[in-house]
Amino acid sequence: MTTPIDTSSTASEAANSAVRMTTREVPITEWPLFFPAFTADYAGWLTTIGVNSDPANKSADAINAIEGRDLPLRDFSFDQKDGEQTIVITAGRERDDLLIHEIQQVKRLSVLQVGDDQSIVLQFSDRDGQTTTVKVSPKTDPATPGA
Repeated sequence: MTTPIDTSSTASEAANSAVRMTTREVPITEWPLFFPAFTADYAGWLTTIGVNSDPANKSADAINAIEGRDLPLRDFSFDQKDGEQTIVITAGRERDDLLIHEIQQVKRLSVLQVGDDQSIVLQFSDRDGQTTTVKVSPKTDPATPGA
């Protein structure tokens, strides 16, 4: 069973609807424990990784390039070597579709969760203002019609 992420500390109403969106910034001191726990809870979930290289546009929807779409999450890792704060995201099924995405000099991690949708969005901001958005969604059941 998947453990829900505690986002209660900074819950806010979505601006244009009754959908509730919660956001929580994860302090860097929690990252060494956060990423292994997140991987354990969400491994296999469908993962989409997008990059926004425009530091002026902070919107979660502002993505210039999709690095990978609907690949099963394999791992998040965090390395603090020499104060670099590097995040490595691995997603994919087989060697041919394996995506390894590295984010260097990460300064901020925000976790967003929207109302009834079980999807979770992680936003990473690096030192240069680039934002990487990782959306993790439940696996679809192949036995379900239309899936």
